[in-house]
Amino acid sequence: GLNGAFARFKGSIRIDNSDVGRSQVNFTIFPESVGTGQGRIDAFLRSDAVFDAANNPEIQFRSTSVTRTSDTTALVSGRLTARGKTFPEKFTAELGGLKAGTIKFHVTGKVLRSRYGMDVGTPIYSNIVDFDMTLTGKRG
Repeated sequence: GLNGAFARFKGSIRIDNSDVGRSQVNFTIFPESVGTGQGRIDAFLRSDAVFDAANNPEIQFRSTSVTRTSDTTALVSGRLTARGKTFPEKFTAELGGLKAGTIKFHVTGKVLRSRYGMDVGTPIYSNIVDFDMTLTGKRG
């Protein structure tokens, strides 16, 4: 597999304590910030073969529902938009800890890049992109 990380992303989580289902999880990833430690692969990933970062500078996720699955985890359903294509995706959010009114969430999920027109390089590189982010939220 290919290990890489997005150095730049931003996200917000709004927890609705009275109705968890109305909580919101949104995040934006900046694909030009991808880093694998290998410049040639980074350039390939940024190119129009994969992320096309020049024309599609953001990958966006907007939640449509949040379902509690345990005391510390939730299933987040929503819509991921990349390269002008939008599909429903699911992510897991795990509560990482509370500190001074700030909540940390660990958000993970798997996305098939082929449906977003980013399947160049398969099967050499996996079609599955593993998302793994730590988002910080405020209690509202």
